[in-house]
Amino acid sequence: MSLSNLLLIEIQNHTVTVSLYNSVGKVLDEQSRLFDCHHSNDFGKYADANEFLYATRSAINSLIVSLPKRHVIHSIGIVGQMDTFLFCDQESGMVLTPSFYLEDDRALDTYMNIKNTSIIRNYKDITHQSLSRYSLFTHLKWFLEKGISLFSFSPQRSLCMSLELYLLFNLTGLEAFQQDLVSASSTGFFDFKDKDFSSIIIKDLKLNRKCFPELVSPFSMQQKSKGFIPLKDGIPVNFMTHSSVKNWLFDSQIQCGAINIHISNRHISLEQHMGLEMLDSNNFVSKSLVVKAQEEFYCLKDSITVPFFSDKLLSLPFSDIVSKQVVSSNSQSWVVLNPDSSDLNQEFALINKGGDSLDSMFERALLEGLFNVLRLKIANFETVSALSPHTFYCTSTLDIHDSVWQLCADIFQHPLVIVDMEQSHLGFMSELQGVIQNKSFSKPYQSKIITPVQDPISSYARYQSWLSYYQKIFKN
Repeated sequence: MSLSNLLLIEIQNHTVTVSLYNSVGKVLDEQSRLFDCHHSNDFGKYADANEFLYATRSAINSLIVSLPKRHVIHSIGIVGQMDTFLFCDQESGMVLTPSFYLEDDRALDTYMNIKNTSIIRNYKDITHQSLSRYSLFTHLKWFLEKGISLFSFSPQRSLCMSLELYLLFNLTGLEAFQQDLVSASSTGFFDFKDKDFSSIIIKDLKLNRKCFPELVSPFSMQQKSKGFIPLKDGIPVNFMTHSSVKNWLFDSQIQCGAINIHISNRHISLEQHMGLEMLDSNNFVSKSLVVKAQEEFYCLKDSITVPFFSDKLLSLPFSDIVSKQVVSSNSQSWVVLNPDSSDLNQEFALINKGGDSLDSMFERALLEGLFNVLRLKIANFETVSALSPHTFYCTSTLDIHDSVWQLCADIFQHPLVIVDMEQSHLGFMSELQGVIQNKSFSKPYQSKIITPVQDPISSYARYQSWLSYYQKIFKN
């Protein structure tokens, strides 16, 4: 009797990881391959899509060779950061450009030019997002105005896609040109009303709708492998979606209104998904689309950038700071960050009324300042949605000491559910199996709860002190 397995292909930065999961989410085998990341003076950070495909085939082949005979691959799924774009030929599938990474400042001038025009208001009305210099829209604008001069092809007659889509395109014998609604909603030119790429923005880019993929719900993809060695033909490709969905969103126990706090090396992000009905508000908050089985939600999104500091202020990288114990303190010292400043020029003020040495206070004051900004942004979420978050799920790509989460819980005055990221694939598998087999699953995550220990009055007083400095320095 054969056992059904999911082949999950995950793309992150310049690594492709191919994992084999059984029907309950257990990892049976895993293979990873690196593909080179290059840098050009003309167009910045990029990868070679052909090298990426070779690395993917190599990882799959190694996994298949080691697969016991009683196991078969039942289905295929693709997840990734969706942080690249390339152009390829529609008929042959031949790549026409490198795969450009969006995390690059090649489009900075384009971003600044757009930001200073009247277009920005109409842009927000369509996309429900703040203009980002890292969005696909901004980089396409750069490419079509400047980058195209480095190549000799017609973008209007070509296909535009990420590395993940290029893999799907090749995996299905150049037949599937599809993208899920969740990742498409963060491209910077998704129309929330029409649930499609904005025809107005596409026209502004001087492209046509055929240049971009058909949009589908994450688990409604009905494709099959074809001509992709070493896989057999006819294996169902059931989904392709953003990695953040894999990380936490598909746990069926996470209810509408819950907030995810995610800490990475350079950013702390907030996401709160909720019903489609939201109040109009002048306080603009970016949002994307969430699809869980047959349900759809908006996902409010915001983030803050961890500033760069000189060695005199901060001798350790941020990843080291959050990995060690934070000592509780009633110090009259604060790092006041301006959440409205550009991530190109992070504004902050250092308040040190207690006369503490920088070595003893700056690290804790920085963490407190970052979490205070999050508290301020959550209040903005509540204004937009008229819904207070009932649960805080915390995830991270870093090793976070419990005392850091404790500081966060004390500032928010709310229990935090700390999710073990190593176990997060189980929730993803539960959702997938539930869609395929129409079954419901209990919560699979291994997690722990950290509750506030600081009394509410003291916590509120410290936050108000920080808030008063913020308003005096950055709002007056």
